[in-house]
Amino acid sequence: MSGAGVPEPLVSPITGPADDLATVAASLRADWRADESEWMHEAARRWTHARGMGDVLVDYAARGDRVSIDVAGFTFEGAVTAVGDDRIDLDAHGALVTIRTALGGTGGKVAAPIVVRRTLRARRGGRRVPPALVTFAARLRELEVDARPVRLGLAFPPREMVGEVVVGADHVIVRGIDEAVIPLAWVAYVVASSDVPS
Repeated sequence: MSGAGVPEPLVSPITGPADDLATVAASLRADWRADESEWMHEAARRWTHARGMGDVLVDYAARGDRVSIDVAGFTFEGAVTAVGDDRIDLDAHGALVTIRTALGGTGGKVAAPIVVRRTLRARRGGRRVPPALVTFAARLRELEVDARPVRLGLAFPPREMVGEVVVGADHVIVRGIDEAVIPLAWVAYVVASSDVPS
């Protein structure tokens, strides 16, 4: 204490007299905001790195975005209607296109050779993606039960076959003009639409 009972001014160990506390507080808040921003950026980066392709496709469906998918030499454009472990369903101008997103027999672990581009970011709409979607092979079996012609795309060589499908353990038989047996692993997509000739 300095003479006559008057206390000494408070001194901050950082800057000096207490008059500078407002400046110190502002500086600390700015440091805290910068630190928080850095942590938020890092958390977003980690979240992005942990996401799989299916997560991104589910986001596209939830927002109602339009996408373009290149697969087996063909391009399909439309809205994502469902995403499964090894498939994505696309409403392509009234045709339901089911595209394989993982190679057969890998349990969804090896990505199929496709390219997905978002062509239009939706401003409204979107849909909730079904929680339990069947596999690509199960979709082929659904189409077999329907007993109507489909367009079946092959990954290699890139081509389409038209006909009714019969699904075996590791192959698909396409009964159209002729009968073709195709290893299930090489089927890249299937299109069910009213424009497939009967």
